[in-house]
Amino acid sequence: MLASRRLLESNRSSGTSSRILQLSPILIHERVRTRIIADIMRASFDGFLFVLFAGGSLRAFSLLDSQIIEDDFKSLKNLFWANVDGLPTDVIDKFSSTARDVLPLFRTDTESLIEQFRCLTLEIYGSSAKSRLPLPPTSGQWNPTEPNTLLRVLCYRNDEAASKFLKKTYNLPKKL
Repeated sequence: MLASRRLLESNRSSGTSSRILQLSPILIHERVRTRIIADIMRASFDGFLFVLFAGGSLRAFSLLDSQIIEDDFKSLKNLFWANVDGLPTDVIDKFSSTARDVLPLFRTDTESLIEQFRCLTLEIYGSSAKSRLPLPPTSGQWNPTEPNTLLRVLCYRNDEAASKFLKKTYNLPKKL
């Protein structure tokens, strides 16, 4: 973008048609650059979410880790903003919205997460779920109001209350 501004300023005295011809390759280049960077950003946010929700059995987060996770998210966003030299903030906000929406789950206390999970599961599955909560299907879409997302946070929560709930409800091992 900076290059196109410089070119515009240097060619103010030139005719309109010659300016358009000179700007065309730069504008096309900037559009391609923006699209490539946006695709890389989308993949980066998807990878960030994958680590948080499907990172494997070696992942475990405590409530104290929530601030570090949020700092990592801010750093990732800032990487693509690059002090105004990167992508526009509205594009960054669009592609980071899922991560932004689910991050509060990591700072929510375990008991509240369990209660949210129970309520959402009962709401979706009705009274048939009262005796035993069914294991929610994996949708692949992370959402703070989706039971599978809440269950993933509980599975990767490194505390006794989450472990007891998972063991009692699904007979999962205390350490995954």
